[in-house]
Amino acid sequence: MESDSLLRAQQQQRLAAYSVTWHEDWQNLPHFSENRTDAPIWLIANEFLDALPADQMMRQQGQWLERRIALTEVTAEAELQAEAKDIAHPAPATNHDDLIPLRFIAIPVDSIRAQLLQRHYPDCPEGGVVELSSSRQIWVQEVANLLHRRGGGGLIIDYGTPRPDWLSSLQAYGHHQQVDPLRQLGTVDLSVAVNWQEVVTTLSLHVAAVTPVLTSQADFLRQMGILQRLAQLPPARQQAEQAGVDRLLADPGMGQAFQVLTLLSQPPLKLSSSA
Repeated sequence: MESDSLLRAQQQQRLAAYSVTWHEDWQNLPHFSENRTDAPIWLIANEFLDALPADQMMRQQGQWLERRIALTEVTAEAELQAEAKDIAHPAPATNHDDLIPLRFIAIPVDSIRAQLLQRHYPDCPEGGVVELSSSRQIWVQEVANLLHRRGGGGLIIDYGTPRPDWLSSLQAYGHHQQVDPLRQLGTVDLSVAVNWQEVVTTLSLHVAAVTPVLTSQADFLRQMGILQRLAQLPPARQQAEQAGVDRLLADPGMGQAFQVLTLLSQPPLKLSSSA
């Protein structure tokens, strides 16, 4: 599945020797068709929501501002200096987007959006940041509506706090190292922590037929019996797996940094027993 036409063309060229079918939208996949009623939906999304686009709203001097990206003005003198440097010390051909001069700016939001932000996030302190994502809202609503029509359940696992911590979580990683999010455009992974309050509120307001349950990763794994499963392994295997289990349950650490959202269709799906 690839929604970007340019990337899809590149993939088709590289995989021309194989029989591959592309889909532009996950709802076009055969199993997710609205016309199917013979099977429920079981969906697992791991670190998917943090990759969707998000907006950053900031509270400064009693007003709400939106953080945006703008081009930095480059003077003619700076351009000449850059050209002279390139001529004297030519750099290897790399990503030209790395040379685009970008910067963060903040602009006031309109009055309606400011009222909504103040209503939903009245505790945001001075200098605090609220991260919102309409793409996330749309996606979780589509998943919940699909579960309501077809029955089933879903697990959505991602990092983020149950309630906003009023900090910017925008980060970029390239070659397993954290880098500047405004450089090397298109070659690094960008992500923003999930605003779980926004996700759960969206589901509660718009999809009453699906029950959302949010728990920390540590609590979820304990409830699923991760410690009991570890104890059943042979001693040598237990020792090999112990560090990984500790890392998944760590507090502070992954155990609390990651949350698990469980979605269940209502009424609960009835499974027929085989004869």
